[in-house]
Amino acid sequence: MVNLFTILALICLGCFVLWGIKFLLAITKKQDAKKYLKKTLYSLTVAIIAIAGVGITAPDDVKESAKNENTTLPVAVVNESEKEYYLTQTKPYIDGLLKKFDGTWSEFWKGTANKYSNSQITTKQAIDQYTLLKVAYQSVREKDMSPPVDGLSKDHQLKIDNFIANVENAILKREKATDHAISALQKGNISNMDKAIELIKESDTYIYEASIALVTLENVLDIDSKENSN
Repeated sequence: MVNLFTILALICLGCFVLWGIKFLLAITKKQDAKKYLKKTLYSLTVAIIAIAGVGITAPDDVKESAKNENTTLPVAVVNESEKEYYLTQTKPYIDGLLKKFDGTWSEFWKGTANKYSNSQITTKQAIDQYTLLKVAYQSVREKDMSPPVDGLSKDHQLKIDNFIANVENAILKREKATDHAISALQKGNISNMDKAIELIKESDTYIYEASIALVTLENVLDIDSKENSN
């Protein structure tokens, strides 16, 4: 049991320390040092008042500081070696795949449609071009669907698998749309392209899903737009 003399001695000692801290606060210019001294001042005051049996409320700036310290969330750590592997190995392969996916469509589908509608090519030439489109897409599916992923985590490999599966489905839909276009040309019924248009929209949905998978992975790897454009 602490006696009255001990309590008085502790209070006197505390008051002396408080006076010293207040003096340091008065002559200190650095904000970080002032915040630290304020915290110390508050802690000692609480201890002294607690001994004397009196309640106290923390200053607002001390409360805010404590709140910020207690609510700080851990920052996710990016595996730099995995990020480097993706940027140097996986991404160039994927960029090449997407370039073939878009380039093939622009050259053979859009190009052929524009020329045929302007009577620049014959029906047979249009059919030949669409046939080349199918062959080109089949080649992409057979040869360009295995990006390097050995340096990625299992979770990230699954995201790449999801991306590839959606791209492959997008290509298959476009191949089927091409079949319908060829059939319409052969029957002389070019106006009946509703099914082909429907398949193209489905293809666009798959490629959109593929893009989401890729963006999600690159966000996790903390790849910014500048790195993405290299």
